[in-house]
Amino acid sequence: MTKLLPVLILALAGFAFSQTDERAIPAYSVNDKLIGLSNLYGGLSDCSVRSVSGKVKDVDRAADRAVVTIKIDKKTKAKVIVPLGRVADADRKSLFRHLITKNNRIRLSGYACNAEEPFSAFSVDRVY
Repeated sequence: MTKLLPVLILALAGFAFSQTDERAIPAYSVNDKLIGLSNLYGGLSDCSVRSVSGKVKDVDRAADRAVVTIKIDKKTKAKVIVPLGRVADADRKSLFRHLITKNNRIRLSGYACNAEEPFSAFSVDRVY
């Protein structure tokens, strides 16, 4: 019986680690619109955390990332890099149709290593 306990603990730990997913986590509203996306960035960073909230003014898409221009107020704009490597193919269409579209108000949080350059987002949320 005492030898069964360590085996049971190892088996349960194996099941727990197998449940982790390397995909971004989408959040949908009750009417099936994408309103949030998190876990876009792999792991923690030594860089400082930044967050920006405002209206989407421009979106430049590439294969594995999107560069989003956010208008914070009348005079201030910010560029944010949204990595798309972890976004599932089914969620990419909704991402650009419901969440990152012109004049939508969103909040992007991420890591910034240099204050002058765009920062990489780890979450995107719709702000109402």
